[in-house]
Amino acid sequence: MSTAAPAPPTTGVRLDGKAISEAVRTELKEEVAAFKQQHPTFKPKLLAIQVGARSDSSVYIRQKSKACKE
Repeated sequence: MSTAAPAPPTTGVRLDGKAISEAVRTELKEEVAAFKQQHPTFKPKLLAIQVGARSDSSVYIRQKSKACKE
């Protein structure tokens, strides 16, 4: 029988999802603005195809649409 050494304790890192989301959105907003400056006719769009009528899916799509307008 072999005995393995006990694994060292692991430490977790707490992520701040709201802060990460805000950073990603800010960066994306800057990238889109720069792209629009190079290509003045560019108009970003979000398209969603929903199959069925699940209310939770409708909420998700509505929230994504709202986020894209920001």
